[in-house]
Amino acid sequence: MNLLITYGGTSEPIDNVRYITNFSTGETGYSIAQYLKQQDLSVTTLCARSARGFAGSKRFFTYEDLQNHLYHELRNHSYDVVIHAAAVSDYLIDEVKTAEGNKGLSSGGKLKSGQNLVLKLKPSKKILSQLREHSKNKNICIIAFKLTDNASLEEREASVARVFDDGANYVVHNDLNAIHHKVHKGSIYDHKQHICNEFHSKEELAKNLFHIIQEQS
Repeated sequence: MNLLITYGGTSEPIDNVRYITNFSTGETGYSIAQYLKQQDLSVTTLCARSARGFAGSKRFFTYEDLQNHLYHELRNHSYDVVIHAAAVSDYLIDEVKTAEGNKGLSSGGKLKSGQNLVLKLKPSKKILSQLREHSKNKNICIIAFKLTDNASLEEREASVARVFDDGANYVVHNDLNAIHHKVHKGSIYDHKQHICNEFHSKEELAKNLFHIIQEQS
């Protein structure tokens, strides 16, 4: 079984030293990759520049970096499973406005501090929805992740359903109120959008995913 795993958060630069990002550390994806490597599976990792990686890990910083690396891997190698755990920016920086006028990202440099700064954002396209299209193996199993924040059961199920609409075969769901210290609770939904596994730690999640992967072989 050939696996491709993405993890960690993307970052979008404001200038050469500042950027916006999310809270993802990539530790969940790292734990999953580490466990699956220990099961003698062939694992390729695409991880954020700030996340822990492995020898040979490919790194990304921005949304565009991740998209380019991911599509290149899928087009040029036949993967059986992709575990897309990366926390991808929902918004990209479209324009930077200062008292001196608009500063395009291409201008580079470091913006002066002590002045008002206005960022105009634009929505990013869903990378998940394009994975199968770019994959050499059209029967690839796609395992995606969804994080909610203090959502009701109905809100969680609606969020998970949207991820299935983007082409996922399985969805790993977490809610922020169930993640703290060493507790990492969540559920895995199958292709029928039913909960097929529940977990209480990253280690338990990795073991559950291994069993799902075994069923694909």
